[in-house]
Amino acid sequence: MKEKLATILKWFSKIWSFLVVLSIFVGAVGIIIFDGWSKFTEIFSPFNLLNYLLILVLLLPAIGAYYLSERFLKSKD
Repeated sequence: MKEKLATILKWFSKIWSFLVVLSIFVGAVGIIIFDGWSKFTEIFSPFNLLNYLLILVLLLPAIGAYYLSERFLKSKD
């Protein structure tokens, strides 16, 4: 049972991560198209810590599911 749940959680983390990366990519392309390069560089600036914090918050469910699946696989042994 734990092995099946671990597999489901691992797939969830992969799909969630893909959707987050896809939404960031689509948002970046949309910003470039509609607002221009200067707005893109303003939002994705390395000094814009809020942007990176929000990306981390979006990725937290995937990270948590991945670590939980690894924990289930280790506890199976």
